[in-house]
Amino acid sequence: MHNNSRSLFAIVIVSLALFSSAALAQSGALKVTSFPSGANVKIDGVDTGKTTPMSTSLATGDHTVVVSIPNSGWNPDTRIVTIVSGNNDLSVTLLPMLTVGPQGPKGDKGDKGDTGATGATGPQGLQGPPGATATQITNLQEQITTLQSLVSILQQQSAGFTVIQQFTNPTNDASFTHSWTAPPGITHVLVEIWGGGSGGEALSNGIGGAYSRSIITVIPNTTYTITVGGGGHGGSITSSPEPGHKSSISLDGVDLIFASGGASGALGQGADPNASISHTTFVPPSPGSLSDGGTQSAYGASFCPNGDQTGKGGDALFGGGQPGYVLLTW
Repeated sequence: MHNNSRSLFAIVIVSLALFSSAALAQSGALKVTSFPSGANVKIDGVDTGKTTPMSTSLATGDHTVVVSIPNSGWNPDTRIVTIVSGNNDLSVTLLPMLTVGPQGPKGDKGDKGDTGATGATGPQGLQGPPGATATQITNLQEQITTLQSLVSILQQQSAGFTVIQQFTNPTNDASFTHSWTAPPGITHVLVEIWGGGSGGEALSNGIGGAYSRSIITVIPNTTYTITVGGGGHGGSITSSPEPGHKSSISLDGVDLIFASGGASGALGQGADPNASISHTTFVPPSPGSLSDGGTQSAYGASFCPNGDQTGKGGDALFGGGQPGYVLLTW
């Protein structure tokens, strides 16, 4: 009986040893380290209550390990770790949490970069159609200019005239000049112009100045010279009366439109023959008398500031002629 007890005890000891070996063979040791250290470790959702560096024993197989530092600026790190029998190591580097702040102000513009090298010459293109000849270009330019003038005239006609400007000879000098600059966008103006009247003689009145009216072409922002002719001096016992003086609009010394002054003792020179309306000076129908006034300027003098005195010939008894007048409308 004593021998049987010994045999039984030996069997139990061997069984325990085999069971322990089998149990050890079903687990492994896991060592966890981290940067920064002191991180909490959870395994399969269960807090181990330990912080890195730490070690624990786990059954072999896959386990979810979460390494974190709660309420810090570090992101948690989650790993699937496969445990094998023996020692297992897990080293984790936690990453900082990145926060996005408000957008900063726009920076200054950078310097212009250097010009790159010239590229290779490309292939020659197809030959274009033959160009226009010089004559064709000139004709086209003339046509364009004509069309632009017509358009400008039509625009002015459709819009109507809006500005009237007058020019006088307040001192009755032989010629009183003004400078006038065509406004921007104005290419045509209506001109009415009177010449100065001639002086009177002893028993004869002077002759009224001529009158012209026309639309002339002007260049915007260009300055023109406007000359208002004076009236001629009256004659005397020993001298003939003076003719009236010409009124004109000119550019660089070239008359664009004019009206002659009244001639002395004759019909007079007449106005610009190219004007759309042109009246020459005229002789009184009968010799003047001491009671007759000098003849007024031809056509339209009543529209002038002096009424029928504008461009009027001088009275008998050697009266002086009246100055002319220029009126622009656009």
